[in-house]
Amino acid sequence: MKHKWTAAWFIFVAVAFCIFAIVQYFYWKKAGIYTWCESSVLEKELGLSSEQKKQIVSLDKTFELDTGKTCRELHNKRKALNAALLKPQTDEKEIDSIILEISNLQGTLEKRVVLHLLKIKQVLTTVQQKKFFSMIEEEMCKCEEHHRERK
Repeated sequence: MKHKWTAAWFIFVAVAFCIFAIVQYFYWKKAGIYTWCESSVLEKELGLSSEQKKQIVSLDKTFELDTGKTCRELHNKRKALNAALLKPQTDEKEIDSIILEISNLQGTLEKRVVLHLLKIKQVLTTVQQKKFFSMIEEEMCKCEEHHRERK
């Protein structure tokens, strides 16, 4: 049973880390911290026209409104999981249920992120698309590179 929880916890942490990399942009943006996803950075890196920048800013605003509720729900479920783990008597069914809810929310968020990226793709030229998705791949694969460095 211990191995089951160790594996479940590892999967939860790995998925949470990857989702964090996707949604951190929104938290950083609200805090006014620089991030590579901001339209000004994309404008510079991709050579966006002013019309492309306007379209992407509009898409980003819609995306933030669309995903805000899901992000809050995910945050609340993670807090609930932590509270369940801290109980003196661990209820495995409760923990399984919370993990399932977290997985569903993360899946929903992941799908919304992908759909958002597809909308941005439509605004970009073929050359910009290649650069944009290369930037995303580089950012998303950092955890894998970090893991290889530690070996």
